[in-house]
Amino acid sequence: MSKTTGAALALLTGIFLLIAGAALAQDPPLAEDPAQPAETLEIHPEPAYTTDAVDMMVRSGPGTQYRIIAVVKGGTPVTLLSQGEEYSFIRLDNGKEGYILSRFVTRDAPPSVLLPKIEAKLKQARARVKELTEENKRLLRKNRSLSADLTAMTKTAHNTQAELIALREDCSDCLKPIEELKEVKAELQIQKQRADQAEQKLSAMERNSGIHWFLAGAGVLFFGIILGLTHQRRRRTSSLLR
Repeated sequence: MSKTTGAALALLTGIFLLIAGAALAQDPPLAEDPAQPAETLEIHPEPAYTTDAVDMMVRSGPGTQYRIIAVVKGGTPVTLLSQGEEYSFIRLDNGKEGYILSRFVTRDAPPSVLLPKIEAKLKQARARVKELTEENKRLLRKNRSLSADLTAMTKTAHNTQAELIALREDCSDCLKPIEELKEVKAELQIQKQRADQAEQKLSAMERNSGIHWFLAGAGVLFFGIILGLTHQRRRRTSSLLR
């Protein structure tokens, strides 16, 4: 009986302690919402963010005794209305206003906000790098093609220059008869001019000789006429004298 009684007393004692602990663990009664914000530093409303901590509770007043009106995640954009040493008064995007611990509010965008922007910029940079890489490959291919064309053109130019040199050497002997032919043509031109001059002189001489012969014939004819008249007159005179 003593063992049973002891066990029962121990069980009752445990139940009592459990009930007492549960009663002590209960939250204190919530305070009434303040009619006005508690003493905080009034500032112009400005954009702010919640820090990258665990989910944070927004309360109706500056203390744990006030009820929770919202739970926000880290990196949530808010509007900072006033700031105190321990609590700050904020406005959420849905229009609700409440208090949050000041250490969980920052004016600078936290990494959770910056990271998507950085990733977007990084994605754009990678796309640009890929685009530039493809453009570089295309330019390299074009450069190789142009280099090959330049090599072929250079080779062709060298071959053409060699052929021109050989042609000049081959034609050096061909130019001599041409020069000689030019000299012969010039000499022939001079001889032709001399022949023309001689022909002109001969024609002049022939014309002058014809005139001389005409004058000589006329003189002879005139002399014959005079001689005939003289002889006839003599004959008449002699007949009269008979």
